[in-house]
Amino acid sequence: MMPWSRTSIVLSAVGLCACGADPTTAPDSGGETPFTSVSAGGDHSCALDELGTAFCWGSNAHAQVGSSIADPVAQSTPVASAGSMRFGALEAGGRHTCGLTHEGAAFCWGDDRSGQLGGGTRSPTGSSSSPVAVVGGLSFSRLSLGGGHTCALDQDGRAYCWGLNRFGQLGDGSTESTAEPVPVAGSLRFSSLDAGAVHTCGLTELGDAHCWGYNKWSQLGNNASDEMCGVSRCGTRPVLIAGIPTLASLNAGGLQSCGLTADGTAYCWGANLAGELGNAAVSKLHSPTPVEVETTIGFGAVTGGEHSECAIDSGGAAYCWGSNSHGQLGDGRLGTGGPTPVRVLTDRRFVGVSAGMFHNCGTTRLGSILCWGGNRAGQLGTGTTAPSASPTLVVWPVPGP
Repeated sequence: MMPWSRTSIVLSAVGLCACGADPTTAPDSGGETPFTSVSAGGDHSCALDELGTAFCWGSNAHAQVGSSIADPVAQSTPVASAGSMRFGALEAGGRHTCGLTHEGAAFCWGDDRSGQLGGGTRSPTGSSSSPVAVVGGLSFSRLSLGGGHTCALDQDGRAYCWGLNRFGQLGDGSTESTAEPVPVAGSLRFSSLDAGAVHTCGLTELGDAHCWGYNKWSQLGNNASDEMCGVSRCGTRPVLIAGIPTLASLNAGGLQSCGLTADGTAYCWGANLAGELGNAAVSKLHSPTPVEVETTIGFGAVTGGEHSECAIDSGGAAYCWGSNSHGQLGDGRLGTGGPTPVRVLTDRRFVGVSAGMFHNCGTTRLGSILCWGGNRAGQLGTGTTAPSASPTLVVWPVPGP
C-alpha cells in the first residue's frame, strides 16, 4: 500500500459560499477558539484554530502529531502541536506535518527518513517531534504534503519539492531524494500545487494541468512519455494533461488525479480500482484520458483519498465516491462504494473538506470539525479508535502539556 497524503478543498478559495443556515449549534468550546481548517493525512489529522495554533491527533508513531512521546497508544483526541508557533496554513502528509507561517516560512515535523522535513539533512533519529525549519531561505505562498515528499510554491508561482523521489515526484528531472527544496524542472509558474501519495500536480494561471511522479496507473494522463523509474512508469518532469477543458482547481489523490472546471464539472484520470474516477462507463482499472464524473451536481473542488474522492457543492454539502472499505464515503454504509457520488450523511454545511488515506474530515461554518472513515489510530479525533461510516464530531482540544 502506498503511503498517503492529504489534499484539502476550501469553498472560499474558488469563490463559492456555504449558503444556507447550519441547523446545528457550535460545540461547547470550553474557552477555546473555533477551528478554521482541517487536514487529513495518512493515519493522523491536523487543524488550525482562529489564533493559528496547530492541533493534531491520530498516529504519532513517527512524531507527526508533534508529541515527544511516540505512540504505541493512539492519540484519539486533538493535542496542541508545535508549541507556541502560529501558522497561516497547516498540512498533514503521509507520516509528517508542515505549517506555513504568515511570513511564508515553512516548518515541518514527523517522519524524516526521506528528508521530507526539509531541514537540509535527515534527522538523526529518522523523525522529529519539534518543528524543523525548511532550509533555503525561500518564502512560500502554498504548501502541500505527499506520502513521503513535500512541495511548495514561492511568491512568484515557482514550484519546489523535497523528500522522497523514487518515482520522480519531486519533478526535478531525477530520482534522487533530497532533504532540501529543489526547483521543479522547467519554467512553469503555478497558481496551485497538490502533492499526492507518490505523484504531484500543478495548475497554471491559464488553467493548464501538469503532473509528475509515479505513473503506473496513468495518473499523469495520456500525454506522458514511456519514462521508467526502476520497473515502474513515471515522469520526472511536469507532463501536460491533454484532452481536458481549462481547469479552475486540481487535486492529486492516491493513484488518481482530478480537476474541476469553472462551472463545477469534475474530471478524473488514473486508477479506477474502486470507481474513484466517478464514471460507470469506465470499465478498465485505469484511464489515462480524463473522464467526466457522472453527476448533475456542480462542485467547488475535489479532494482525493487512497481510492476515493470527495467534493463540496455550492451550498456546503459534501459528496464522496469510490472505495468505501472503511466507511470513507460517509453515507452510513460500510463496504458499498462505487463511481456514483453519494451525499455525506449530515445536515451540517462544510466550508472545507480534506481526504486522508482511509478517512475524511470537514470544517463546518461554525468552526467545528467532523470526520468519518477509518480510525485505527484515532485519526477521527472522537476519543475512540472505532471507525465511523457517518460524520462524527471531533472533540474540542484540551490544553497541551
